[in-house]
Amino acid sequence: MPGATPPAARPAALAVAGPDVAEVTAVGRRERRGLATVIGAFAICPCHLPLTLALLGAALGGTAAGVFLREHIWLAGSVITLVWVAFTWRGLWLVRKGRSCPVPGAKGSGMGAWSRWRPGARQGR
Repeated sequence: MPGATPPAARPAALAVAGPDVAEVTAVGRRERRGLATVIGAFAICPCHLPLTLALLGAALGGTAAGVFLREHIWLAGSVITLVWVAFTWRGLWLVRKGRSCPVPGAKGSGMGAWSRWRPGARQGR
């Protein structure tokens, strides 16, 4: 239309320096792997020990490993409990290393902000 003024230019969005795609993908993958590890640890948790030992006994029945399991039941239970503790710790550690909840608009609120300011982190080095 003749004489019509063009619409006002919209202000450009402020460029926020955020994490790159590779970092976001790696963080998401780490979080999913941690969650899968915790779920797997739940399957061998000590409260399920009678079930776990019964399934192992049935699966290994008639083999040398089955005889070893039957003869050393306390050792097998201890090993399963230690593996459960290790898997649970590792899974929770991976989940915790996953995403953080940055505060929108806060300075340095990118993906790496939590890793820089987490409790116990050394600053200035």
